[in-house]
Amino acid sequence: MSIKDVLLHAMLKNSLHYFVLILILASTGCSKFSKIQKKGSFEEKFVAAQEYFEKKDYYRSGALYEDLLPLSPGRKEAETIRINYAYTQFYQKFYEMSSYYFRKYTETYPRSTKVVEAHYMHGVSLYKMSPKWNLDQSHTQQAIDVMQEFLNTYPRSEFKEKCNHMINEMQVKLETKAFNHALTYHKIGYYRSAVVASESFRKNFPDSQYNEIMAFKKVVAQYELAEMSIKSVRKDGKVIPLKHNRYIVAQKYYLEFVDKYPESKFRKEAENLYEDILKELKSFK
Repeated sequence: MSIKDVLLHAMLKNSLHYFVLILILASTGCSKFSKIQKKGSFEEKFVAAQEYFEKKDYYRSGALYEDLLPLSPGRKEAETIRINYAYTQFYQKFYEMSSYYFRKYTETYPRSTKVVEAHYMHGVSLYKMSPKWNLDQSHTQQAIDVMQEFLNTYPRSEFKEKCNHMINEMQVKLETKAFNHALTYHKIGYYRSAVVASESFRKNFPDSQYNEIMAFKKVVAQYELAEMSIKSVRKDGKVIPLKHNRYIVAQKYYLEFVDKYPESKFRKEAENLYEDILKELKSFK
């Protein structure tokens, strides 16, 4: 046998011994955990849960804390059990559970030294549940509300900067979803809805980067709405010049647009529409 073969054999042998050792240790650890979980006293479970928690074994610590939760009210360990259990859920990415238990902690222990931290983590858990912009944003809005409430309650908190960063990030998701929602009405030709969506967007996101294009799109949508309208309608015995009135509104939207964005890259297109609008209004006279 060559030296190379001898070395390879030794390495394989050592690797096998190492693997067996790992299995033995894992088996011993599981046996110890199982024994404590099944037959351990409150104190034994609490001590073990704390040890597992410190070792970042959130599965085992979480399982033991869960056993201790219904037995903890009135005990001195209760606060630690509740907030640590919330953290075990958070670190295992069970964010709905962690959100619930962090919130319950703030309600149960409003005077605790960790109530600020728990309130913040309640918001972070919801933030973690916030999906991509094109999906339902209920959790996003809920997270923003909770974090805004946190900032209002604790304006000088050490978590202030992180909260503002997460709120801004989630606001961008809401803006992007609302923006694309409004554009969809334009694409499918629902121009009345497009006008309403554009105006709602401006009110909901007054500082958005998309407001310029939304203002332009509102002019386009109102113009298209006027173009496709019938000349007049009869309502309550009166004849209403529907087409004319809608061009008047389109003219108003154009003037608002150029007043607010005089250097807009959409100005030339908007001016072309405005010329058509003036021609149509002149024809009515």
